[in-house]
Amino acid sequence: MSTTTITTSSSIAAQAGRLFDNTATTLSAFCHRKAREISQMYDIYTERREMRNLSDEMLRDLGITREQLTRECNRAVNDIPANR
Repeated sequence: MSTTTITTSSSIAAQAGRLFDNTATTLSAFCHRKAREISQMYDIYTERREMRNLSDEMLRDLGITREQLTRECNRAVNDIPANR
């Protein structure tokens, strides 16, 4: 004798609802993470752009050379320092 499983439309709807909730939660988390990354990249871009205007005297006070500053400012916007 074989056993047959009958799936009702309400259980299919429940399964679909759970699937949608999981997908929506995952998508929401992904979008939130990407928004944070974009915001961080913009902040770093702004900081690097502002650093270009530092005077040689300010750079000496910070203990960095113009060459080091130029190297930092020329990094890609998505090249985020490890300490960020």
